[in-house]
Amino acid sequence: MFGCEEVSGDEKARLDRYNYSRKYGSQTRGGTVITEERVRDQLRNVIDPEIGMDLVELGLIYDVGVHDEGRHVDVTFSLTSPMCPVGDLIQEKVEDETLSIEGVETVNAQLTFEPMWNPEMMSPAAKLFFGR
Repeated sequence: MFGCEEVSGDEKARLDRYNYSRKYGSQTRGGTVITEERVRDQLRNVIDPEIGMDLVELGLIYDVGVHDEGRHVDVTFSLTSPMCPVGDLIQEKVEDETLSIEGVETVNAQLTFEPMWNPEMMSPAAKLFFGR
């Protein structure tokens, strides 16, 4: 579907529900909404100990998926280098911080090097901090 095509009422309602869920997240049984943004905010507590900055600002959180009414979260992340000596510690922190969100029961923290991280992936604030 492209922007110029007509959309039926049913299709528009389905797209509206999809976009709402993508933006605002899933409703849990307890009434708390768990969103991608909420998970990313929590992951700001995961600091790369060698650099001293959080994974979100460094651009190391590649994707966050919220599933099963917020009970399950998938996090795809990377490291600044495949040779990072604290990779296991960082993965554990990603899992712990995600599980600390009320309503999240399980997390799949998946480490990837596709694409390989580079400094251009950092937030504008991180680039400024590092003089880029």
